[in-house]
Amino acid sequence: MSRCSVLFTRFALWILMVGSGQTFAQALTWDSAIVDGTLDNGFQYLLYPSPNQSEPFNLRLIVNAGSVDDSRRGMAHVVEHMVFRGNRAHPVDVHRLLDQLGWRTGVQINAMTRQSETQYMLRTRPNDALDLGQSVQLLSDLAFGAKMKAREWQIERSVILEEMRFGNSLAERVNDQKKAVVRNGSRYVDRPTIGLRDEVEKITIEEIRAFYDTFYVPGNMTLVASGHINPATFEKAVQASFGREKKAPVPVRDYTKLPLKKGLYIGKVQDPKGVSSQVAYGFRSELAPKGTELGEYQRLQNYFLRKLVRPVVEADKEQYSARIDSLHLQFSEPTNERLVLALAARTDHHDQGLVALLRELERLRKYGIQAEDFAAQQQQALKTLSNNQVARKHRNYSQWEDRLVSAVMQDGVEEDGEQRAQRTRQWIEQMTVTVLNQRLAELLSAPDQFLYYQLPGGVERELPSAAQVSAINDTVRAESIQPLALTKPTDIKESAAPPRDQHQAKVETAANVATKVDISLPVLAPLAADQFSHKHHEQANVHEWQLANGDRVVWLKRATPSGELYLKSLSAAGYHNNLQAPWLAQTAGQIWQQADYLLSDQQPLSQQQMTAWQKQSGAEWLWAQKPTELDLSAKVTGDKLPLLMQIYTTLHNNWQLETSALKQVKASLNETLQAVTPQSRQRQQLWGWSPQSQPTTAEIDNLTLADLQQAISQQQQQPVELFIVGDALSEQIEGEVLPYLAAIKRQSADGQTAMKAHSPQLPAGQWQLTQEMHDDNRATVTIKGESPMPWRPEASFLISTINPIAQKVLKNRLRHDLGGLYSVQFEMQLDRDNVVRTSTSFTTAPEKVAALVDAHRQVLDDLGKQLAKENYPRIQADIRFAEQLRLSDPNTWLRRLALSYARYQGPDYLSTMSGLAEQVNPERLTALAEQIFPQPKQAVLIGTPII
Repeated sequence: MSRCSVLFTRFALWILMVGSGQTFAQALTWDSAIVDGTLDNGFQYLLYPSPNQSEPFNLRLIVNAGSVDDSRRGMAHVVEHMVFRGNRAHPVDVHRLLDQLGWRTGVQINAMTRQSETQYMLRTRPNDALDLGQSVQLLSDLAFGAKMKAREWQIERSVILEEMRFGNSLAERVNDQKKAVVRNGSRYVDRPTIGLRDEVEKITIEEIRAFYDTFYVPGNMTLVASGHINPATFEKAVQASFGREKKAPVPVRDYTKLPLKKGLYIGKVQDPKGVSSQVAYGFRSELAPKGTELGEYQRLQNYFLRKLVRPVVEADKEQYSARIDSLHLQFSEPTNERLVLALAARTDHHDQGLVALLRELERLRKYGIQAEDFAAQQQQALKTLSNNQVARKHRNYSQWEDRLVSAVMQDGVEEDGEQRAQRTRQWIEQMTVTVLNQRLAELLSAPDQFLYYQLPGGVERELPSAAQVSAINDTVRAESIQPLALTKPTDIKESAAPPRDQHQAKVETAANVATKVDISLPVLAPLAADQFSHKHHEQANVHEWQLANGDRVVWLKRATPSGELYLKSLSAAGYHNNLQAPWLAQTAGQIWQQADYLLSDQQPLSQQQMTAWQKQSGAEWLWAQKPTELDLSAKVTGDKLPLLMQIYTTLHNNWQLETSALKQVKASLNETLQAVTPQSRQRQQLWGWSPQSQPTTAEIDNLTLADLQQAISQQQQQPVELFIVGDALSEQIEGEVLPYLAAIKRQSADGQTAMKAHSPQLPAGQWQLTQEMHDDNRATVTIKGESPMPWRPEASFLISTINPIAQKVLKNRLRHDLGGLYSVQFEMQLDRDNVVRTSTSFTTAPEKVAALVDAHRQVLDDLGKQLAKENYPRIQADIRFAEQLRLSDPNTWLRRLALSYARYQGPDYLSTMSGLAEQVNPERLTALAEQIFPQPKQAVLIGTPII
């Protein structure tokens, strides 16, 4: 029986008449483009067969087992982990199989446990290691063939306990408390998907097997597939794998639907580190199933109400109370067939906030929404519907997968687009204010209600009782409540409270001011022939010009997909240079970006005006001061190139600092300095940072405006290399780019005035620093290492291909073999200062640090042996595929053009990079690893619990 038949049987025939006069007489059906089937054993599957031959395929297995099903909290999550251990087809470890395939967890294959289900995702690449049948079989082996061995559980238990060590963020903890109030009375409360430590420690392998046998049965699963797949081949693969499993009883999960009751539930939301304060009042209602016409119609009504009611309740807060910061409306579906409508008031005065909420709820019940506002929203809804129809036609296979999964999880269907649009358009056109206000009144009269006070940490406040809330409600209802006159957006802006500070006022008004300013920028004549030299590299189709002031322009004549020109200006004015202290270099770079301007006609222009004007004009420079370079980048159409370069010259020649800037700079530097501790200075010394990374108090006190101006001038006057990628004419570059660079005064390129970038280097030898850092029982480890190696972009690329392999080997040893951690991050790169730098970080138990640091060293020292065993044909194929994608982006060509000139002073790298995949072989990578490891410099930082 198909899924739509199940829905039809379950809900029988919906024949319901509502105030709108609409009749809902049927369950919905799947789009005919979707292959929808159910095997004899109850296993269900869905397929979107993409006609695009270039698309690979995605598979997602949905198992209806989540934390709401836990016999011990954390059980569903434990099973998700354990299925990747040994199974009937791969008795050693599925992780080892993935390594052989060249697949990475979190990329090609992933899994996640949620409260209501567990999902296993498989993302393939073109011509991948496994074909469709093998991929489907792999999911089947995970779902039905896990061995669940006691020895493996002991290791995986440690991994899960380490995952718990990460802990939730403040926002997650507060959100969980809110959900506990909103979902009160259900199994969703106090059942975190990761589980609880004391319960996970007690889980036995027998309990794991029992849960697996109960919930991992064919009738409790759905397989969603999308991509360039032959439907017959897919169904044959599903039958051959999932179809061979025996039919088994499907667990009854009636607790997944949020139970409704009559009455008011009152709770408190508070975290020791919390700072937010608000009151929320909400209503829980029944919602028709999404797989029915009535369900879709109710959700359309909710869409209108959300759009129309939210502006009403978010109107000027002073109409409620000066102590109420804001009011917010929220519609949500916490579970299938349940709707929550809630109002929240941000305020430190909770009792007044409660009164404001009750008064606003009564106002909404009495007056609802207005016809004028509804008419405007009705037109907007029709426009949105048309846009969605267009977007639907452009969905790729991955987006189709998401749509199908969403439908499955909501007990809905993905309908035929035209059919759904036609019906929705009819509903929108026939909808009335009366019907919507009836629906709003119904939702605001739901007998199942909740209230919570959210308090900052340490704040004591008594919660009201249900009787007290009822008495307040009676008082509010006796008042003469008048409707709010909802102002238009423009009026709201004019009547809003003043901005909190002058800087914010500048930002908010910048766009308006910029449109009124007649900005006069320099227009320069082309340079004389003796003011520059020109060279053409015919094979690479690259032109370069050298200017008399030391600047160089390098242009790669290459069409871009959008027809735009891509530009990148690079200089050595990073915040690690030989002429300026790091703190001063970084401060100067930031202040330069924020400076105002005095144009050639003495016209003042604020930084906000300049920024807004650039955006408006479509000629915007983006700034990024990095440790070793100052990077300005832009993307423009050819006709905007002169304007872009006019702006570039203005940014360099016409900046000015106000006297008030110095006071702000000093205040900011002093604030930064206050955060510097002896411990942080120790860490900086460990990493080889300069003692001048932070200023001294005396340096801040003695800093003058002239010092800032000189530091900015020194950066501004550094020669630049301007790289351009796009289709243009040589005459266009010479006439519209060169004159504006030549108009910028640069310093001579001698040893005294030219900046040279440098990177901090670790101190020689092996170092370790242990510091108390954490409030809980965990240790963090950061390991950095350095090895000398001549830099070339080709070598840098090859070393980058070792990264995922090293990450995989570290994860296998530290997590899967030792069970010492949940996640490990590793990064290795070859930098231009001829140094290979590695960085590893992980979190673990304090008592495991020494063993894991030693294992980390052993893994990297033996990395060459592992590299010799890798699947290089697969790696090379992946590189070619990735390069196809990268080289379709003009930014890749721009970056590699810059790298080529940094190493070869010419476009040589553009020709050698085409053979990068072939250079990735065991001999070359093994030789690189043996050159890098063991590392002559290494520093280990261990953060331990605070005693």
